[in-house]
Amino acid sequence: MKIEETNLLVDKAKTKKDGIYSFKSFKYVVKNGRFILFSDYFGNIYQRVGNFNVFLGKVKERYEIIKELRKLQKEVSNKYY
Repeated sequence: MKIEETNLLVDKAKTKKDGIYSFKSFKYVVKNGRFILFSDYFGNIYQRVGNFNVFLGKVKERYEIIKELRKLQKEVSNKYY
């Protein structure tokens, strides 16, 4: 993900309700107006920590991305957000 795309998603997240959204080939998670998780087209899942993207894992099939993001959304949001 390019820096410009990341900045755009951070701005979009401020106006979105909690949930999972898509932008281009990315799926991203919003919690309390913050952009907290995203996945790319290839199934790599990342967590936003400050201005860094931390690799959390990879799903084998693209159709599993949303299911995995929902699971991680609950785990991550309870711990950090």
